[in-house]
Amino acid sequence: KTAMETQLSLNRMLGGKATFKTPPKTPNDWHELLEGGLPLSALESFKQVTALSDAQVATLIGISGKTLQRARGTRERLDSVTSDRLFRTARIVALAGTVLESSERGIAWLGRGQIGLGGKIPFALMTTEAGSEQVEQLLLRIEHGVYS
Repeated sequence: KTAMETQLSLNRMLGGKATFKTPPKTPNDWHELLEGGLPLSALESFKQVTALSDAQVATLIGISGKTLQRARGTRERLDSVTSDRLFRTARIVALAGTVLESSERGIAWLGRGQIGLGGKIPFALMTTEAGSEQVEQLLLRIEHGVYS
């Protein structure tokens, strides 16, 4: 149940039908989309859904604010590396919303220091794959009732 809810939330977070002609359903669909680069509209949708600033989104996906501004002016697609980081970030935000039973609660949780992460803020850890994995593991423990 959680995986399907998270998948639906992820599609919505990245723009759903407005962004994707055919919304991706399988990991292979996502893989192909990410390799070709997500449309810039996926990033704009993510930003709108999460209410994060340009600077916060840029930090999360590992680009500078200037690079983000340039992308808006010159490109319709993000490169594959930036697309992958956006996907990873959106997937964890979607998971947090599913586990905590609302997008707003999930986003708020990701912005606060968490005991299960040694007091670190999940969003601060999500700038790397290793940090993202820690956040995801904590969310899955919460989902299964094992918070420590």
